[in-house]
Amino acid sequence: MKTFMGCLRRMREEEVMTDVSLKLPDGTTEQCHKLVLMAACPFFKTMFSSGLKESNEKEVELKCSDADTIRMLVEYFYTAEIQLSAENVQAVAELSEFFCLKALKTQCDELMVTLLNTSNCIGFKRFGMKYAMEELTTESHQFALANFKEMADDSSSEFATLSEGELVELISDDGLNAEKEDVVFDAVVRWVNADLEQRKEAFASIASHIRFPFCSQDKLNNGVTLEPLMCNTKCMKFIQEAQHYQSNSNHYLHNQRTIPRLAYKGKRPRLVQLRGTYDSKTVCCHAKWSQDQEVEWEEVGSIDIPPGRIAASSNGFYVIGNEKCFFIDASTGKCSEMPWRKPQCNDYTLFFKEKLFAFGHDGSVESMNICASETEWKSECPML
Repeated sequence: MKTFMGCLRRMREEEVMTDVSLKLPDGTTEQCHKLVLMAACPFFKTMFSSGLKESNEKEVELKCSDADTIRMLVEYFYTAEIQLSAENVQAVAELSEFFCLKALKTQCDELMVTLLNTSNCIGFKRFGMKYAMEELTTESHQFALANFKEMADDSSSEFATLSEGELVELISDDGLNAEKEDVVFDAVVRWVNADLEQRKEAFASIASHIRFPFCSQDKLNNGVTLEPLMCNTKCMKFIQEAQHYQSNSNHYLHNQRTIPRLAYKGKRPRLVQLRGTYDSKTVCCHAKWSQDQEVEWEEVGSIDIPPGRIAASSNGFYVIGNEKCFFIDASTGKCSEMPWRKPQCNDYTLFFKEKLFAFGHDGSVESMNICASETEWKSECPML
């Protein structure tokens, strides 16, 4: 095959039986064979077999790219080889799209993914979307999420050029890599200040996607509350919501802003719901943020007893029935039955420091070290 391709190349160089001239933007021409162009490129196949004027032309003028890139593609038609680099890959990808060369565009797609950095990931994502390069589009978005702080801080990046929609798409993603929401808030403020007159009116809408409850207390009290852009009714409600969330372990705030990001504190807390069903089961659900900006509950586990007494631990919930006790892992929804004996004081139950405590109306207290698989209740000092 290489020998055959080499013969074709020499025939073109020596202008043996060439029957079409490609006129390039710099005024030069490339002598070619219509048959080779048609075999190698769907664009030329359509052009020369259409029966239209172009099919009989001896010279075809090309203005679809720069002369060097077109020459490179002509060489590719005759050799099936091309030397892609960081300098030429975008121009080759654009021309591949114009010439309908799917395989070559895929090569460009794969190479550009390896070139991603904080300076170019936004531009590469836009490029990938424009030319339907799926891998580049996906990987650019994931790279921006994984390196959000570095990208937003990089003065050579295109962060400040993001449209409102592009910015919202990033900061509303659970996968954005920010251990504290301080990073996201600072980035949004910086984006607005890059074109304050044009963007300040959009801030309140964008701020609804910032997860203020997961800002550090210092940032929330000494940064967010003092930011001039936050001085409006809508944003003040976000501050109040965040302060209520941070000061109340038992809250009922279920919205996008109260769903922790994947990277929060390096381990993702979850918003979990336990609910009973009509057939006397307890169902464990995880909160997910839908495309319609509403909380959706995804069932991840269930047990065959109703949600009677529930004791919460750092890792999950103990659901206690009359004769059985189950543990539900909050992160996975996995349910497992625990060793269990019914306590004598059976009115209230609490998990504290690896033990379950049972309380009676008369002030009596019992404890069981359930984490050590004990089944015996021990009497504790009664409550005053």
